[in-house]
Amino acid sequence: MVVAGAGCALVSLFVPRERARVEVIDYPFLVFVVAVGVAAYLVIAGRRWVGVALAGVVFVLAAVAVGADVAHGLPEADLPLLAVGALAVAVGGLSAGSWRVRPLGVLGAVVVVGAAVVAPGVVEAAAVRSEVRGAWAEPPRPVVELAGTKRWKWQPPARLVGVVAAGHGVAVGTEDGAVVGLDGADGRPQWRYARSGALLLSVSASPDRRSVLALFDRDRQPPRRLLVALDADTGTPRFERAMKGRDLDVNLFVGATAVLTADSGGVSADDQGTGEERWRWRQPDGCRASVAGTGPAGVTVAVWCDDRLTVVGLAEDTGHERWRHDVTAERGAEVVTTTDGSVAHVRLSGPSPDVLVDVGSGRLTRLVDPPAAVDVEFGPAPVLRDRSRDAPVHAINPPPAAPCRSTWRAAR
Repeated sequence: MVVAGAGCALVSLFVPRERARVEVIDYPFLVFVVAVGVAAYLVIAGRRWVGVALAGVVFVLAAVAVGADVAHGLPEADLPLLAVGALAVAVGGLSAGSWRVRPLGVLGAVVVVGAAVVAPGVVEAAAVRSEVRGAWAEPPRPVVELAGTKRWKWQPPARLVGVVAAGHGVAVGTEDGAVVGLDGADGRPQWRYARSGALLLSVSASPDRRSVLALFDRDRQPPRRLLVALDADTGTPRFERAMKGRDLDVNLFVGATAVLTADSGGVSADDQGTGEERWRWRQPDGCRASVAGTGPAGVTVAVWCDDRLTVVGLAEDTGHERWRHDVTAERGAEVVTTTDGSVAHVRLSGPSPDVLVDVGSGRLTRLVDPPAAVDVEFGPAPVLRDRSRDAPVHAINPPPAAPCRSTWRAAR
């Protein structure tokens, strides 16, 4: 048991730490592992009471750290292994009579290994509160908005993070680290997934409303966060994946079949069902990429390289680059898309006209000169308004732009 316990502590040192954790736990971890090794050596060397005492102290500290990890909602796997290892050294030291191989000792070693295998899962389960429901007998109805009517009211236990149409109703995210599925007909809670103590950054749904994705963190300290995918009808967890990247709470998009994020390495697409990476698109060295939007027409990516902005269209299923446009622009420029991802709007600073791009084909469809302005965040159609005066706001169907007026250079 003593040798097996020391081995568990050593293995815990090499377990990947994929989630953000407070530094007061991370920094002294190596000291704890070394202490377990020293305790095992003391027991083997004949000073077993000193070794048992040292291992017991490490176990108590590791157990307290595990409790803190669980309380923050995002526990790691290394601390449970360390606690099991320290406990095994302490118990093995108390029961050690001789160092001959005995059946009881072999059984103890097997128990230690088994405990090490299941301990991370037990700790993870302690941090999660999940309530699921059975499958619905009927398919979900289309989303219908009735202005001026009120059908039901649900009071959340904490401040709202977001509300999205999903499954047979809506999914609601709250600041206490919970995502709740509500019935669209009467507002009754149908399922709940919570990580008490964790910070819920965002909640989103897939276009087909079958999946809900929740992004968790501890204290908004990048780059390590946890993405959890849930079945929108039952609340059953589909997968969990540690995510690395800046501004994931605003740079995470849910497509038809993939979850898209951007980090220092480029844009990646993860399968909605399994969380496995499907493809990755890399921007040029020295550049920074962000996802502007996604939809059936494709994925729109904005790439900054010094004073040049490149707008790229990618296929969601393969990551293949379909088109790109380069333009010299100041840092005040911005790329956004309509809610269905079909039209990209490039907002340029200064006297340059704004540009609308058809995402499916990459065709420049309209140039909008000041003082006119375009908003694309409110639906599938761009909305035209006047910046300088109180003018009517109306949706537009952008016609093709005249090539001679275009300030853009389409890359070959």
